[in-house]
Amino acid sequence: MIDRCYSQTDLVALYDLVNLTGPDWEYYLALASTLSGATGSVLDAGCGTGGLTIKVARLCAAVTGLDPAEAMLAVAPARIEVHKVPWQQGALQNFQSE
Repeated sequence: MIDRCYSQTDLVALYDLVNLTGPDWEYYLALASTLSGATGSVLDAGCGTGGLTIKVARLCAAVTGLDPAEAMLAVAPARIEVHKVPWQQGALQNFQSE
């Protein structure tokens, strides 16, 4: 079951206001930077609206954003450089690499 705040469009708009950045983003960006130039890929499971996913895409060649909430993923394609990121709706246990 998807929490109400992740499925209602009006509440999704607030998501980026409270999730702009933080120590967790710094950690994942540092980790992704180690893949820069490598042949590895990154799966951002629970990518939300894609803010961190896009930042990772700037560092790595292959990034996929995965989230169970359709309303969250509806925001992601409006982001800059979105052409680099395939977005998938679903849960991690059902994820299939393309």
